[in-house]
Amino acid sequence: MRERRVPERRALLFVLCSMVLTSLPAQETTPPTPPPPVVQSPETDSQESAGEPDDLLTRTIIQDIMTASFFELAAWCRRLGLPATGDRETLKARLFSHYGITPPETPPPAGRRITLSSARIARYTTLTEVDEEYVELGGGVVLEFSDDQGEHTIMADLVVYNAALKTLSAYGNVGYVKRRAGEEVERFSGDFLLVKVEDASGLFLSGTFSQEKKIEDEPLTFGTTADEAFRYIVGEDEAVISRDVSISSSRGDPPYYQLAASRLWLFGQSDWAVEHAVLKVGEIPVLYIPFFFYAGDELVFHPVFGIDERRGTFLQTTTYVVGHKPLSTEGAFSFMAPSEDQSFKYVRHGLFIHRIPVAPLGDQEADSEEEADSREDRLKLMLDYYTGLGLFAGMEGNWKSLGPLSGLDLQIAMARSRTLFPSGDGYTPYTLEGGEVVSRWDESHFGSAELPLRYRLFSEGGLKIPRGSLSWKITALSDPYVAPDFLDRKEDIAWKQVFGFSDGTDEDAAPSEETSISWLLRGSVSPGLSLGTLFRWTSVSLSNTLLWGVKSRSDVPSTSPERTYFYPTTLVFPSLSLSFSGTLLSYPGGGRAGETSPELPEGFLPPWETDESEETSEGPPEGPFGQYLLPPLFDDLSLSSSLTPLRLSSAYAMTPQWVSTYYYPSDIDSPEDVELSSPSYGKHNLRFTDTFTNTATFYDGFGQLSAQTTFSVNRYYPVRLDDEMSDDTWEGIRDPILRQNDLYLEQRVQAVTKPFLLFLPLKDSSISYTIRARIVDEEVIDISPDGLPRYDYHFVEWEDDYIKEHKVQSSIVLSVLGTRHTLSASYVLPPLDEEVSFGLSNTMGPWTQTTALNYQRGDGDSWEFESLSFTQKLSFLENNVQFTENLKLVPDEDDASRIRPEQHVLTAKLYPLTLQATWLHTYPYTFGGYGVGWIKEDEKEFLLSKVSARLGYTTPDTYLWKNRMGIRATTSSTYTITPIRVTDSRWDLSFGLSFFIQEFVEVSLSSVSVNRAAYRYIPGLPEKVGLEWVNPLVDIARSFNFFSVDDREEALFKLQSLDLSVTHHLSDWYLSFSYSGEPATRTTDAGILETYWDSSFSLTLAWKPIPEIETSLDYEDEAFRF
Repeated sequence: MRERRVPERRALLFVLCSMVLTSLPAQETTPPTPPPPVVQSPETDSQESAGEPDDLLTRTIIQDIMTASFFELAAWCRRLGLPATGDRETLKARLFSHYGITPPETPPPAGRRITLSSARIARYTTLTEVDEEYVELGGGVVLEFSDDQGEHTIMADLVVYNAALKTLSAYGNVGYVKRRAGEEVERFSGDFLLVKVEDASGLFLSGTFSQEKKIEDEPLTFGTTADEAFRYIVGEDEAVISRDVSISSSRGDPPYYQLAASRLWLFGQSDWAVEHAVLKVGEIPVLYIPFFFYAGDELVFHPVFGIDERRGTFLQTTTYVVGHKPLSTEGAFSFMAPSEDQSFKYVRHGLFIHRIPVAPLGDQEADSEEEADSREDRLKLMLDYYTGLGLFAGMEGNWKSLGPLSGLDLQIAMARSRTLFPSGDGYTPYTLEGGEVVSRWDESHFGSAELPLRYRLFSEGGLKIPRGSLSWKITALSDPYVAPDFLDRKEDIAWKQVFGFSDGTDEDAAPSEETSISWLLRGSVSPGLSLGTLFRWTSVSLSNTLLWGVKSRSDVPSTSPERTYFYPTTLVFPSLSLSFSGTLLSYPGGGRAGETSPELPEGFLPPWETDESEETSEGPPEGPFGQYLLPPLFDDLSLSSSLTPLRLSSAYAMTPQWVSTYYYPSDIDSPEDVELSSPSYGKHNLRFTDTFTNTATFYDGFGQLSAQTTFSVNRYYPVRLDDEMSDDTWEGIRDPILRQNDLYLEQRVQAVTKPFLLFLPLKDSSISYTIRARIVDEEVIDISPDGLPRYDYHFVEWEDDYIKEHKVQSSIVLSVLGTRHTLSASYVLPPLDEEVSFGLSNTMGPWTQTTALNYQRGDGDSWEFESLSFTQKLSFLENNVQFTENLKLVPDEDDASRIRPEQHVLTAKLYPLTLQATWLHTYPYTFGGYGVGWIKEDEKEFLLSKVSARLGYTTPDTYLWKNRMGIRATTSSTYTITPIRVTDSRWDLSFGLSFFIQEFVEVSLSSVSVNRAAYRYIPGLPEKVGLEWVNPLVDIARSFNFFSVDDREEALFKLQSLDLSVTHHLSDWYLSFSYSGEPATRTTDAGILETYWDSSFSLTLAWKPIPEIETSLDYEDEAFRF
């Protein structure tokens, strides 16, 4: 054997490590001694910075940058005066930019990238006898590499690399850390580590693995200790076999619990098995498992067994033909579930669904499992058996896209069931008939055909068609109870119930009864037919709807699903709607349809435009303050040449519609009488609406004139289909339908001007005039015995029956120096009831004021005052301090010449305190004594109706004892006095407290109390109802005297609710207690209504690693449940 010592020069050691560790470079960075990559002369630096070095120098710089470590790159940047912040890639990019060199394209690595981050000594050894070469690294060795699974770090006292066998051995204080997205996901520490570099297979001795998992949003670190651990990799398959294993998440030493096994197998992503496993609590063995295998990959077949108190013992089976079952948290215990920080895709291999991890592409985040799961296509077969109810079979499919279909949901469910009868505390499928015990098998009808099955058929989807779409939604049911009887099913075994950790109560809501269904077919097409802009066939819509209702029958048992059946109520066939539109005129920009505006030849410009190439500027203009110019007092009000003097448009829209509706009789006696072809009557509706809109706009909004003409005709044609219907009945149906016929022609004209459009302070000011009138109106005045309506036509007159809208409006809006002032006026013109409204609003800093004045013309020519409203508000300190006043004045009912206040509200907000006083013009009340109550007076008065004070505050989170302890309190108090009827006064008080000690206890307390006699605290008010004044301090003290029941009963404050929650953390367990109480009323056996305190509590003990293992004691409705 020949041994040679490599000189400990940095450059030679760098080359050796690069040759040994991988095909990619490796660097020693301890201590960091960055070499100067180029000659350190000012001339050289200037040449480099100029970006024009020769080829040799360029290649040298590129090589030095690409092979330098992070610390060398940082020192290099500091030497050049560049920022030394950022990661390695950022520093490289900064240096390439400084030298003006394009970074070379980095080819994808052939294997893992290994970086030597730290080592004090290095030695290169050759064994000539076996022709093997070694690199030994010692003294705080740190190796880092990354792959598609994350970033890996290996630490050891000594690391030996065998170049011939390509193995890496680590000795002494061995540590391994795996990170993904910067977060640690796995850790190993042990005495020895042997890794095959090519595929990362290897051997661990006397080591401990640790991995953090989130269980019910609480992070737990699981540690696995093994004497030996072998990792095998064959192709894409991976397996880890460990001997003498101990698993625990307990931080105690020794652990409070552990699962010890002679062997542990880990296969692929989530398959695992244990042999000769013993669960120990402390040192006491409590459970022995000879062998257990958990298949992380799902089968396409999912059996579930259980017991239902009504349906009986059941076996539910689900087989997936396409796709896999939706994501669920019920299939396994929490510690069995895969990690949540990894995304997966699902691939079918035979009878198994494999979960394959998905790595993000570049900076793009991988879709979450929920997002990927929502896009899965599925087709499953269902077959269930219930000892009481019977047999169920079905098929259910969901396709996001299927050939020409844009989506399809399909369900076919069939059941052969028996009627269940109440029996004691349960149900039985047997009953006595003629002295014999028999089972009654349920039947159903499909139309008038009798079937020995119950069924549910459902289909919803869409069809891709050119320039349109077609969709449908159809549900067919034998009875309303199919879903709650057979579709309340699971695809995961409820392990909590199997092992006795649950009472079997299903937390998910069962499917409800379906008492109404519909068949819907809808389609729409955009024909795309057009004649330029003159005519456009916008759309064609066609829909058909059949509605079903439920009827009951009495000739079957009351518990039989045959007691109700579906029958058709309404058929809409067809509902056809067309839409046409077009533009008759558009100026400028097209004139008539099909024309285009001519383009000016190159070089020609309109006279109001200038050629920018001819404009020159020698600098900013000079003013009295040099280059600083004061803004003009007013903008130029002349019309800019860039505005369009005139814009004209004329457009129309037409919508013809035909709807046929048929109604079925409701006086059917049995499902055999149901017939789709026998409606009793129907009606056809033809509706046509045409709208023409003409608009002229002057100077882009200085003025606008618009006219809209609407023509609408609506015709109904009743159809008698039941020959047995009496004439009187038919006339009672026909005449209301015919009286819905109408026809009208309506015209709306509006003129708007914005005279100060170019003057920014007043640009929002406007004046408008609007009139809308019915030119022609049709009315059905009579219907002949033959069913022919007689019409009367009314032509426009200057009356409010024809003039629907007639008003003029104006507003002056001034925005200057951050303030906004608006003065508005509106006048409703004859023949409508004349009204004049004025408004004034101002916003100046913290002050906002609004005034509204309304007048209405009376029966004569005089104007009558209607109302005057004032609102003003002051806001300071980010709206934490506010003062608001609202006042409304109206004319007096007895004397219109007098003005009286209708309402006055004063509000003050001072941070958490809000005060409010309200005055109303209302009736006063007088207390007539007990047994009589409050008596309303005859005359209204302006009275103080309500005074309230509200104080709400939440303390900031307070942390004590080096953040080990935290506390927060909330309180809210609302005191309301109603002087008009003092007995309506009340004081509401709520309180909440949250407190925790880290990893020890969490406490949450909340209470709500109400004082419905709060007026008794104010002298003078209780005497109105014959009661005495109560000292508030004494009364509040009595309400908190928990040592005296009499004091609490006499106190005016009554507790409305009390909630307490306490969770005590016991390392691997947690003990939680919750209490809730509120007052309630009940009737005693003697018929007396009494009030009592209704309370309930729950005590739960659960194991943190497996929260499904829990036990609880509940008290509710005066009964305990364990």
